[in-house]
Amino acid sequence: MTMAMARWLCERTMGRITERITMALLAVCALALVFGEWRDTARAQTSPVSVGLTVEPETVELGQEFAMTLSANHPSDYHISFPRLRTEEGGFGTFDAFEIVSQTPLETVYEADGTLTTAIEVRAALFEIGSQPTPQMSVTIRRPDGSIVNRPARRSSITVKSEFDTSGDSRSDSDMELAPQMQVPAPQIWPTALAGSAALLLLTLGAGYYWRDKLISLTQRKRDVIPSPRELALWDLDALDELDLPAQAEFAEHYARLSDVLKVFVLRRFGVSAPAMTTRQILESLEDSACSPDGLDELASALEESELVKFAGMVLDPDSARESVETARRAVNLLDGAALIRDVRYGGSERTGSECAGGER
Repeated sequence: MTMAMARWLCERTMGRITERITMALLAVCALALVFGEWRDTARAQTSPVSVGLTVEPETVELGQEFAMTLSANHPSDYHISFPRLRTEEGGFGTFDAFEIVSQTPLETVYEADGTLTTAIEVRAALFEIGSQPTPQMSVTIRRPDGSIVNRPARRSSITVKSEFDTSGDSRSDSDMELAPQMQVPAPQIWPTALAGSAALLLLTLGAGYYWRDKLISLTQRKRDVIPSPRELALWDLDALDELDLPAQAEFAEHYARLSDVLKVFVLRRFGVSAPAMTTRQILESLEDSACSPDGLDELASALEESELVKFAGMVLDPDSARESVETARRAVNLLDGAALIRDVRYGGSERTGSECAGGER
């Protein structure tokens, strides 16, 4: 009896000890998770990148265009990517309640403290009266260690008023009372009717010509402000050239950005999913399309050199790295010319590489 009681007490004591040890381990794991989240949040808050959104002007009329400038101040070794406010068809559409008219990258500004300010200007219009918050826009930040975070810009607001808004009229009701009617002789009706009809006809014709010219002007301006894939690629190459990463021995980052610019250009201009392909697959896809082979050698040289630096660890001198940007520019210009040849051959219609694969060489 005494041995059984002792065994029962021992098992009960061991069970309580095991339970407490398990609870203590669970508490330690929970504290570790909370600490990890706190560390990531603190790291994001102390990031050396500041994002801002400004609106000019802050008060507009119904349908009036205004500019939203999304900017990011960052160190030179940080890479900033802005959102592309485009529809699936490639044009601009509505974003929340905003009708997007254009999106243009602005010139990079070199600050006195050694940081860079990169920005885009988005022109839009609103067709709802009242105070509207700006769209929620964020930038993608790639740190030097390769980690990527999204930083939202603080939203602002814009006030839209109607051109018929009379809320600011300070006249009182007594000032707007009608004066006593005067006794005047009744005029003949037909001269008034004839003059009114002529005035209405002239007004209708004038309004028609005015709105026709305005629509033509808006259509032309909207077509002019959309940059082509070639222009976007050359802008990105100019920005890469200005960073001069080879002078800082940042060869891997230099060639990574160079490869991204060329692959995105091929995707936009030819419809080939270049970012998900190897260099050999990209060249085979472009060779199968019905277009001139001009620019393929330059494209292959730039992409293969980027792969050697990225995967084989090949070390080049700064002059060779800078020359790769010039090679990329030649590839973009020659390939864009080849695409124009393809467009002329098919009557100016836009075709992807797969659609023109069956054409004549």
